[in-house]
Amino acid sequence: MRPSLGRVLLVAGCAALVLLALAAGFHRSTRRATTAISATLPSTERRAQRYAGAASCRPCHPSAYDSWHRSYHRTMTQPVSATAVLGRFDGHPLDAHGQRALQVDDGYAVEMLDVDGALQRRPVVMTTGSHHMQVYWVAEPDGTLQSFPYAFLLPEATWVPNEATLLRPWNDGVVYTWNRVCIQCHAVAGVPGFDPDTQRVRSQVVDLGIACEACHGPGLAHVAARHDPWTRYAGRSHGAAEDIVRPAAASGHAASEICGQCHSITAYHDEDAWLRHGHDGVPPQPVATWATVVRHPVHADQPKLDALLEADSEYLVSRFWSDGMVRVSGREYQGLVASPCYASPEFGCLSCHSMHQPRAMDDQLRFDAAADAMCTACHDDPGRFGTAHTRHAAASDGSRCVNCHMPHTTYGLLKAIRSHHIDTPSVVTTLETGRPNACNACHLDRSLAWAAGWIERWYGSPRPEVALSDEPAMARAALAGDAGQRALAAWHLGWAPARRASALASDEHGWDVPLLAELLVDPYPAVRWVAFRSLRTILGTDFASPDALNHDPEGLRARTLDRWGVGSARDGFIGAETRARWSAERDETPVTLAE
Repeated sequence: MRPSLGRVLLVAGCAALVLLALAAGFHRSTRRATTAISATLPSTERRAQRYAGAASCRPCHPSAYDSWHRSYHRTMTQPVSATAVLGRFDGHPLDAHGQRALQVDDGYAVEMLDVDGALQRRPVVMTTGSHHMQVYWVAEPDGTLQSFPYAFLLPEATWVPNEATLLRPWNDGVVYTWNRVCIQCHAVAGVPGFDPDTQRVRSQVVDLGIACEACHGPGLAHVAARHDPWTRYAGRSHGAAEDIVRPAAASGHAASEICGQCHSITAYHDEDAWLRHGHDGVPPQPVATWATVVRHPVHADQPKLDALLEADSEYLVSRFWSDGMVRVSGREYQGLVASPCYASPEFGCLSCHSMHQPRAMDDQLRFDAAADAMCTACHDDPGRFGTAHTRHAAASDGSRCVNCHMPHTTYGLLKAIRSHHIDTPSVVTTLETGRPNACNACHLDRSLAWAAGWIERWYGSPRPEVALSDEPAMARAALAGDAGQRALAAWHLGWAPARRASALASDEHGWDVPLLAELLVDPYPAVRWVAFRSLRTILGTDFASPDALNHDPEGLRARTLDRWGVGSARDGFIGAETRARWSAERDETPVTLAE
């Protein structure tokens, strides 16, 4: 018997009411969760002080807004949400204490140890990072945001202790506070708001993440003046004064000052004042108006350096090579201003990078990273800068300008990064500083004596006046260098151009595998992870799970050596005896790299 139309409509209507009620309940729950999270985040009250917020830019600048919105700058810091959270919140215990990350009805939470050593469930309110790794923040009663002790590595989709992501001796006692340091660069116009009298924090930002006004300055007056189409175009046609910063229209040096707000090593003129009130050194004011851009004394006199070294005797060595070249990531401004190219006032960050028209999100480069256009735009004489200069085949990795003049001698984010101090290969510098030179960084199987000979023959640079080793320099550094050198060597062993130059690209089980296997048990967890990643490029991503490195590095080392093959004919180049000798010679100097 078929139901009547009225009955069908009645049932449908009841179902619709039920769905509407469920939806209303869901939205009320979502609003409650969102409101609770917002109450723990830094306040956006500062927008009333000359700022407009990124959303105000979109109506007039949709393409620029969209290109920024796709960038890693935008997602550097985000309120927690289903789209922001990239980690695996499955409730699996991450250590013997039972600390874990899990989804709950109103969002995401972690269970972490409190000061008394008891597990406590805390809601996650904010994320940092979306490219290499992601860190999660919980709100403390005093108003600070402190991190969950584990970070999520995105390439491996695995959790690791925060301490394993940094190259430094292990320290269980570190507490990461977003409001104290991260707020300077991971938000727009951040004010930490530390009140020493009340012992509470009232932080303020314009936007979380690196948004429009971080580079273009306060935009409230600009938005107000351009809101009316008549005043927008009439004002411009009559030569009205600029009410917004346009980095692309500035000189190379002035535009680079804007990037240097964050991409530099700085020391506040008055740190106590900064912690209370922030600073008002918005672009285009130079960084020098609110901080000192710290340079190594071999490059510039530093009146603030004595105070920095008194507070931290390792301040220089944790940031610079001994000749003043920066060795940690995110500090490219120091390298830029020390480079010969900076002699031109038109040269700067935007000579190579673009915020709104990059080739790809990675590195924000204006040009194809595999070509030389970044350099040949200025150095365009093929007779002087072609193969007669590079001494390598035109299509080879050895003819890429950046491989020789901007080698990967900076460290951060569990990888090697190109130096932004444009320089020339020098074995003398390697001997004096320990920094790899570009020749040996590609030719991993060659010695310093070999590199010095070719540099002298091709470019007339005199050989060092000391006896040089005939052992392969980078291979030896992988086991005998200090922790920073070991990390750089481990990364280069997985770098495709170096593998091609060293005849390793087509050799699945070459002499590189046992070197990297030894680094799986390195005293520094960060070095282990760099080695693990290089092994994955050689043996495939399925050679071992990240959990094996987290929980059984010794067993992983043994299995890797077994897979390589004991007694392999390749063992003759760097045999077990040589590896043991290099390991015994390891430089145990403590290394802390302040990336």
